[in-house]
Amino acid sequence: MNKKALILTGALLGAGMAQAFALGIGAQTGGMYRDGFSGNAAFTLKGDDAPWAAAAEFLLQKNGFELGLTADLWLGEERIEEPFYWFWGFGLSGSVRLGDDQALYGGIRVPVGVYASLAERFIEPYLQIAPGAGIRISSKLEMFWSVPVNLGVRFWPGKYRFYR
Repeated sequence: MNKKALILTGALLGAGMAQAFALGIGAQTGGMYRDGFSGNAAFTLKGDDAPWAAAAEFLLQKNGFELGLTADLWLGEERIEEPFYWFWGFGLSGSVRLGDDQALYGGIRVPVGVYASLAERFIEPYLQIAPGAGIRISSKLEMFWSVPVNLGVRFWPGKYRFYR
């Protein structure tokens, strides 16, 4: 098979899969309180029919920064009034802190938020809070609690979405 045919076949398969398995892709920003305030920015993903949402984030802190991952299982989602919905769930978080002090964080979180489905579900702005607790590993082992608040938007390019 020549290169052009292979590229065309891959593009057609990718387009077909995007129609069958829509993926919301977006960005969020916000802040978190955990032993002080820090700002963050993240890249987010959410499956259309899957109840999972994930984020890879960068947190800017005094004397350092953090790189982290979160994965949230949406346990419930209800319509408030079209096009507004609210959701709640359970999630996991993990991060590594670099700077004046290094540390590993791992914990659980409870995301709760609201979102709107706009432009025939192509644009999804949202606001969420995800209080959590966990373990910090540095020179010693200690418990922590955190309260992240995020404002974001996801785009759904792969599937023409109708209102529920």
